Amino acid sequence: LERYQLKPSQIGLELTESVLLDERAGDMGPRLQALRDQGYAIAIDDFGTGYSSLGYLKRLPVDKIKLDRAFIRELPHDQADAAIVTAVLAMAAGMGLDVVAEGVETQAQCQFLSKAGCTLVQGFYFAKPLSAAELEQRWVPLPLAEGAN
Repeated sequence: LERYQLKPSQIGLELTESVLLDERAGDMGPRLQALRDQGYAIAIDDFGTGYSSLGYLKRLPVDKIKLDRAFIRELPHDQADAAIVTAVLAMAAGMGLDVVAEGVETQAQCQFLSKAGCTLVQGFYFAKPLSAAELEQRWVPLPLAEGAN
């Protein structure tokens, strides 16, 4: 954080749903709360692909859920996926959580999500994954990038 002059509030930590539900990890609540208290945002990745427990979602101190691409892939044509996505967005709004739709690859998917109220999306429609060097070249301001060497 010091190297790039970042604050914890500028960093988001993502844990997959399966890790949060893994009994071997123990009670994740206090650990996640300690991270949130330091200013880190906590997200549940791949939401909906494991054995989701809405009780866990209610109890764990998270800020965001990342809706798995499995529910996005067939949008807007698949009625079941559309219903699930719409329901998750409504539930998250009621709980004060942000939702990121993962795996957005088409304009039609993006338009459906926008109309449904999803304001955070990611996927190949916007950009392919970048290497660390490509990321720095594209997004890190020049003076900061030079100071990192």
